[in-house]
Amino acid sequence: MKKVVEEKWIKGNYYAIYYDDALSHRINVYRDSVLLNEYKYIFIILSDGSIEQNIFKFINVYYRDLNENVREQIASALKLLYVFKELKMKSLEEFDVIDIKQLSDFILGINYEGSTSSYFFKERRSNKTHNLYFGHIRRYFSFLKIDNGNIENKSLVQIRKSGFGMLSHTKVVHTNRFDINKKILDNAYEPEAITNNDYHKIIKRIKKDNHILVNRNIIIIRLMYEYGLRIGEVLGLTLEDLLCDEKGLYGSLILRNRMSDKKYQHAKSCGNQFVSEKDKQTVIISKDMYEMIKRYISRINNPLRISDKCLNNYQLQAKATAFSEAENYYIFLNKNYTPLSSSGITKLIKRYFTECGISVDRDKKQLGVCHRFRHGTAKFILQNEAIAPTKEERLLRVKEYLRHKSLESTCVYTKPSKEENINNQLKIQKAINFGGLDE
Repeated sequence: MKKVVEEKWIKGNYYAIYYDDALSHRINVYRDSVLLNEYKYIFIILSDGSIEQNIFKFINVYYRDLNENVREQIASALKLLYVFKELKMKSLEEFDVIDIKQLSDFILGINYEGSTSSYFFKERRSNKTHNLYFGHIRRYFSFLKIDNGNIENKSLVQIRKSGFGMLSHTKVVHTNRFDINKKILDNAYEPEAITNNDYHKIIKRIKKDNHILVNRNIIIIRLMYEYGLRIGEVLGLTLEDLLCDEKGLYGSLILRNRMSDKKYQHAKSCGNQFVSEKDKQTVIISKDMYEMIKRYISRINNPLRISDKCLNNYQLQAKATAFSEAENYYIFLNKNYTPLSSSGITKLIKRYFTECGISVDRDKKQLGVCHRFRHGTAKFILQNEAIAPTKEERLLRVKEYLRHKSLESTCVYTKPSKEENINNQLKIQKAINFGGLDE
């Protein structure tokens, strides 16, 4: 009997192949990268130690100008494809309808126990990720000029599409959908969001701390809630990204990716590095916010406060790629003067949540506590009629303020929160019991 077991290792996951409980071999296919001439080349190493040349050309030549995150996503999809290829011991041209169905289950991470073979996987993937990966695989097959109708077949389906606004209606739209794609269920609720009251409670709690990092923590929370920045955009900020206008009326933050960034420091929707205006975004900040950041920078760079060890860490580990001649460093540091990580700030914010009585859903794989501030920004704008008189106008303001590419991303905030849905249901039930709704 054949048994396939997914196991974790330093390069990701490998797959151990057993026959009658005796280890036969391992499939070690993994993603790797190298920085050369300020460009990150991403590639796949096969079990025999060779680089898969077709994938290399597909990612680094054919899709050279794509965002680095997207190219890494493509590599992740094709890594699974080549693991499956080694499992089946077939060429891609030989994949039939059963192989494609099994590849679909493999990507989802569905375990299977049969009379002749069993598969045990550690990692599960969502339907959304499944469809995304198959899109990349489909384009890769096209790049290789492999004609496989089993991943190209489409069927006509109908979907319900809703607009936004008080008088909007749900429309039934007919569209073609790939047969191999899985149905993605729409979330009935808006994303969890920090309320304005929660925000002020958190700021008040941080001010009770008595250490040099108090201002850093307040600035990070303010940037995420008041300005809607993602945590990666905050952690990737460097000294040269903080600017002030000529009259000193306001400041600005330049969001862009640089070669020195870690993955958790990437700014979404920006290019791999600053080349043109489309590869960066500008966020206007108040004069007060600008001056607060400048004071924090001056304080942490005070030579009387920095030990030799911390200074060494700062010069070696906090240095960032510069787009000017001056030396450049990341703004937000930990107590050891190395760049603050996403796990570090997430752990801290979860503690503030707990101490302020804000729920943390421990059942979720990714808590996303930092992103709740951005959701809170959107909710605050949508509920504030002083910003714009109509809901439609406020929705457009959210799109602009949060730098969404499309209004579709913004419309998720028009859904009721779980608490609002519960209150609405209780109100209806009360009205049914007592003969009418309260005025």
